[in-house]
Amino acid sequence: PALKITPNPAKDEVELELYLTKETKFKLQITDINGKEIEEEEFSGNGKIITKINTSSFVSGVYVFSVYDGIRLIGSEKVVIQR
Repeated sequence: PALKITPNPAKDEVELELYLTKETKFKLQITDINGKEIEEEEFSGNGKIITKINTSSFVSGVYVFSVYDGIRLIGSEKVVIQR
């Protein structure tokens, strides 16, 4: 699976693009640079998945967007939020 998050840096919204080879339930966990969880969402899908994440409530800084298939990390990317 490949994970892509755009734009980076971002302001009010990012687009998460994920490629899955089979029907999968997955979890998106967003943490700040210190590891504090900011948000968590669950999704499921197959093939190319595109979803928008609202970041308008995030303060400026660096965040880590991590995607898990159960407990296994399948992709992670740092995203800069600029206000």
